[in-house]
Amino acid sequence: MRILHVANWFDSTLGYAEYYLAKKQVERGLDVKVVCSNYPISGKLKQPGSTTEDGVHVVRLKSACKIRGNIWMFNPITLAQIIKEFSPDIVHCHGLLSPLSQEVLLLKNFSRYKVVGDLITGISPLTLELTPILKSVLNFWILNKVDALFTCNKAIERVLLETFRIPSSKLHLIPLGADQELFKPDRLKRERTRALLDLTPEDVVVIYTGKFLASKRIHDLLTASKPVIEQHKNFKVVLVGDGPAFYKKRLEFLIKELGIKNNVFVVKTVHRTELPKFYDASDFAVWPGSFSISIAEAMACGLPIVIAKSEWTSHYLEYENGFSFKAGDIHGLSSILLRLVENSELRKSMGARSRKLVEDKLNWDNIAKQYIRIYQSCLESCA
Repeated sequence: MRILHVANWFDSTLGYAEYYLAKKQVERGLDVKVVCSNYPISGKLKQPGSTTEDGVHVVRLKSACKIRGNIWMFNPITLAQIIKEFSPDIVHCHGLLSPLSQEVLLLKNFSRYKVVGDLITGISPLTLELTPILKSVLNFWILNKVDALFTCNKAIERVLLETFRIPSSKLHLIPLGADQELFKPDRLKRERTRALLDLTPEDVVVIYTGKFLASKRIHDLLTASKPVIEQHKNFKVVLVGDGPAFYKKRLEFLIKELGIKNNVFVVKTVHRTELPKFYDASDFAVWPGSFSISIAEAMACGLPIVIAKSEWTSHYLEYENGFSFKAGDIHGLSSILLRLVENSELRKSMGARSRKLVEDKLNWDNIAKQYIRIYQSCLESCA
């Protein structure tokens, strides 16, 4: 099977789906290529052309511009040449609403490949406001050309089924996962990283990782931590990430105002391969706001999780491996933090169940197999 992945961008240093799916499919002996723009998620433009990254053949196309997160390619001739030479059986569009995906759908008229695609982050408030227009586009253009559509959680699945009326026969729910070999409990890393952060063995540590954005509600975590710190001086908060200067300033001011500076450690964004040591140094993890791909990675390291209650994340608590609360409920979050700080056995049992859930379901090896099965069913449907 020859699989072509197309995506706005591709970064092997980040744990995103397009990277892990391509990598795992290569490991299974499939012929895989990735086509993306030369725009990075952040930083400088990359050179157009072909490279090999972690065993994956990547072709970066020179792009026209980036507008509100969308990469405008304007080079269907180059893409058509790549498709002609590679002759894929399956083209997987990461982000079906992107301009690059539209080029793939247009070129399908001149080739015999099957198109599958996802809308992992494609349902936003703006998308819902444009429902009448997008519904027509999905029904009369995209759905006529797409053989399978993927979603990663119940929230997006419900919107696609109920609002956009996507046929259930074309829709497949496959969650995002974690690299269970990279992210795993490691006692030695725990001791070394705690020493690096000047944490003692008696400290109970909660960690947040990801972007520093208002929608992530890190300010709620800090506010909810205040009464817990007053009762337990050994409770520490570790924040790993980065974000806009104005929000970081807000967090700095809040830490000072709450008087918890000695209990909060801020670590700038680290490489994906460095993240496990920070999870290993922690006792549980919290995401008080919007969805994050980091949740499964913390689970893989054996941490209980505390997350805002949402259809986006409900599947992460399938094994009763943590708690959820209503976003913005400071008192509710504070009560959960206190319970976990005071009960080491609860942390241990929930952490073990987190790891088990990743081993059973939420790992990229298992997830890649699910995608391949659906690719094969698409090919067989026209055999």
